[in-house]
Formats: sequence, C-alpha cells, structure tokens
Amino acid sequence: LPVLQAVAVVQHSPSAAVRSQALNRAIGDLQALQDNLSDAPVVEQAVSRQVYTHWLDILGRVARTVGRLAVESPLFNPFVAGSPVKGDLFVGRADILATIRALCASNGQGGSRSSVELYGHRRMGKTSILHQLVATKLSPSDHLALCSMQSIGLPTNTAELLHVFADAIHADLVRAGVALPAFDDAAFHSAQLPPRTAFQRFLRQVRAAIGEKARLLWMIDEFEGLEAAMQAGAVEADFIWFLRDLIQQELWLSILVAGLHNLEEMSRAYWDPLFTSATTLRVAA
Repeated sequence: LPVLQAVAVVQHSPSAAVRSQALNRAIGDLQALQDNLSDAPVVEQAVSRQVYTHWLDILGRVARTVGRLAVESPLFNPFVAGSPVKGDLFVGRADILATIRALCASNGQGGSRSSVELYGHRRMGKTSILHQLVATKLSPSDHLALCSMQSIGLPTNTAELLHVFADAIHADLVRAGVALPAFDDAAFHSAQLPPRTAFQRFLRQVRAAIGEKARLLWMIDEFEGLEAAMQAGAVEADFIWFLRDLIQQELWLSILVAGLHNLEEMSRAYWDPLFTSATTLRVAA
C-alpha cells in the first residue's frame, strides 16, 4: 500500500520536488520488499521477485525524467546582467539600506558623520542599492545625488571632473523638485576662480535651496575611476583630501562611494584620508 500511495503522488503531484521524494520512497520500499523475500513462502518468492523487478524497472525509467523542466514557451527574464534593478524588482538588502540610513542620519546642525563605502564583486547589486536609496530617500527632508565614474570616464582635469559632478548633483536635485538656480557651466572654467572654489560655492547654493535642516547624500559609483584619474595626473593627488574636508566642513553633506575594492585594498597614498573615517559595507551574494 505505501508503494501504491507513493506512485499515485508521482503521477499526480504538480511539484517536481514532491514527485522526486515520492519516487525515492517507492523505490526504497520495493527494494526493501525484495530484500526480505527470503521470509516469504518458496512458492511466492519467484513470482514476487518478478513483480518487484518489473516495477523497479518502471520506476527507474520514471526517475530519469522526474525533475526535468520542459519549457513550452519563451520565458521573460526581468533581470538583465549589467543593468541596475529598480522599482518593484528590487528586493532584499534591507540590512545594508538600514545601516546606510543610520550612518548618514544627522540633523544637519552639528556632529560629523562617517563616510560610507560599498564594495563587492561585479553583479552583486551595488548600483541597484544606490538607485534604491535615490528612490526611497533617507527621510522626507533628505536629498540624494548619484554620480558614476563609469559614465564620466577619464576627465582631462579637476575642473572638468568637478563640473560634471556638480552638473549631475544639480540635475538630480532639480528632478527631485529642489528649486536651484540655473546651472553655471562657466564658473568651473573661469581663469579667476579655482574649480574647487566653484564647487564649494555650488554646494552653498544647494544648501540654501534644500534648507538648513535638510541633508544631502552624494553617492559616487565606480569610484576606482577617481584613482585612475589621479594616477594619470588628470586630477591632483590630494583630491581625496578635498573630499574629506568637504564632509568635515559641510556637516549636512555625506559621501558614499561604491566600487569593486575596499579602501584598504586600494592605494593608501590616495585613499588614506577617507580610509580613516569610512565605514565599509561589503555587498555579497
């Protein structure tokens, strides 16, 4: 009777896993019966052995097909390798998102905050986490801006880099409804105004527009591109000190960097200013 019940499950269950388990039970029970034939009357042994062998052969053939997936029509895969997952497709990572929100929390009126670094292998979802932060924000009064060194490429100089950074921040904030003045492209290429000063003035405009109690999380994806720019001599080697000074002076500003390596693995000559104050979060499968 147990063998028949298991065979009925194999025939009718919609679950491949359930069918496989039932099939294993049926084969095991038949083999146990076959092993105990010596206890049966001699007359029944030959017939029983023939029946058991026949059914074991049938179940063995079935076992070779149970669990195979038959695809009857093309399947739509919403996940495309290399593209960030957005909206309702993004699931999980609640622990990392909560940690980032806690680290970046501040009333914007005092106290310093740690910079944050996300690192991990490609396709682990670092960029998806950044886009999810943009979509969900940190709090109603928070603002976020996302820049990617992969999109920027190798800048020719610091002025170009800060120009692109400021333009990206300006565009993200305007899309979020912040009433900023029109972006001043010329300010970053003025002979009289150093580009770092132009960027600091731009940040003061941002602060005035978002309000005294609001804060900004500035996210830089693929941040290894910054080191490549510094190694190439396009950007000054002390640029990371400039970033550190910004988050120390502008208490309403937080910086999050994301990339393949953690700061300790990268060149300490470049990253030591951030390494000493950064909270590192690993993104794994």
